[in-house]
Amino acid sequence: MTWPSNWTGMVVLLLGVGSTHAQEDIQSLVEWEVWRHVTNAVEEGWLSQSGAQAVFRHIQEEGWPVCREEARNICGLSELECAKLMQSETWNAWVLRHEAWLPTAKKRPSFHWTGAWKFRESGTVRSHEARLRWGGLRTRLHVEDSLAWGGSWSGQSEGWTWVAGHHQVGWGHGLTLPRADAFGLALFVGGSEVKLPLAPRGLHHAQFEGALTGAALEHRGLAWTHGITAGRRHVGWMTRWRRHHTWGVSAFAEGEDARLGMDWSAQKDNVDWQLAWAWTSTEGWLLRTSFRWARGTHWVIQGVYEGGWRQGEREWNTFSTWQHPEHGGLVQTRVRIRGREDWDVRFQGQPHKRSVWRWSMGGTHESLMGGIHLRHEALKASWWVGRDRSGERSFARHVEGAWGEGGRRQWGVFALDGQGDWRGPYVMVRALDGRVWSQTPSTGWRMGVWVTQQGAREGSWTAQCSWSPSQQETFRCAWRWRWEP
Repeated sequence: MTWPSNWTGMVVLLLGVGSTHAQEDIQSLVEWEVWRHVTNAVEEGWLSQSGAQAVFRHIQEEGWPVCREEARNICGLSELECAKLMQSETWNAWVLRHEAWLPTAKKRPSFHWTGAWKFRESGTVRSHEARLRWGGLRTRLHVEDSLAWGGSWSGQSEGWTWVAGHHQVGWGHGLTLPRADAFGLALFVGGSEVKLPLAPRGLHHAQFEGALTGAALEHRGLAWTHGITAGRRHVGWMTRWRRHHTWGVSAFAEGEDARLGMDWSAQKDNVDWQLAWAWTSTEGWLLRTSFRWARGTHWVIQGVYEGGWRQGEREWNTFSTWQHPEHGGLVQTRVRIRGREDWDVRFQGQPHKRSVWRWSMGGTHESLMGGIHLRHEALKASWWVGRDRSGERSFARHVEGAWGEGGRRQWGVFALDGQGDWRGPYVMVRALDGRVWSQTPSTGWRMGVWVTQQGAREGSWTAQCSWSPSQQETFRCAWRWRWEP
């Protein structure tokens, strides 16, 4: 594709166009729709990251829900999350579709091409990427400074799941085998949660944490599950047994790093318990444990401890959600402690479930900030003020608008600015046809515009431009085209 030089010099794009692990395995527009819904739910605070992952995997494996009560069958959701999911308009719209889309059984191909232009003081950097998925086949070609190719082939049949090429596995609760967080930023307990077991999954490439290259095989029976993954640089295996409780043993070796671990999980009434511990040749003993206690649909309490013996690192996380049983007012709290001088506390709330306003407050021993947030159909806005680490007054702002939802053409704008030396705040901003977490600027501003056009038949395209004079990349522009017959 040829771009006129004068046009290229004027159009600029984005702070978040590069693909993230959260979006790595998403290619069809249908998958984007599911991903957007659960990501927005995480952003709004009523769905945990593990819950978002559970919903996403459930629909991938089972297809569109046949009834709204199917949410109760999703393993990993609390009763509060389940109730909120069944009440959401999007979930009920999926029930009306009732159309399965198993990724490994899907016969129709999907393809997209992305081009990005980054404008820096040192010069212009261009990159191009093409992705194809057809049934269990995934492949990716990326051209920037050099040519990179990757992909995988996967399938499943009668309890067997296999992957050849780039893949990830969900074994060992994240302590023994490498595993990335599927939904990005840990706003609350987040990344410290003991993660649910997942079958091997094929990837387009392996350029992020938790990705492996080689082959993986898993067999799931009524009580026992076994799996192995192997490549030129790694080998790993796991065995899991389930009766009243679930027990697992796993091991992994890559280079000089060797890990051996055990994990346990159980559910008693309305309490979920998870425990994982591992020995590593580089970090010594590691431990991660969590519990979640839900009382009806009105409140949830969750606690996590994570630490190691050799390095003496400790981390305590607690998270709670309370919702008024009548008007749906919401208050969420997170406390995270890593040491005497390394801790933070966050609160956020909503007056009632139909309110467009939210409030938040967060602080450490060095800083304190408070925020007010607007979420109204096409408009999102946030404003934080407080004191930063140096004791100076600081602020951060974020505004975003999107129009044409549900139509063939959608477009929007976003802007962020800030001043101060503090951690965060973080917001989700548009990244082509997805959304990514981004930290507000500590100085200066960023702005961007985007547009998506759905074709009359199978094709669609998205373009995005952003400029941020205070950042390393002053301008960035990208364009993506999708095709789904």
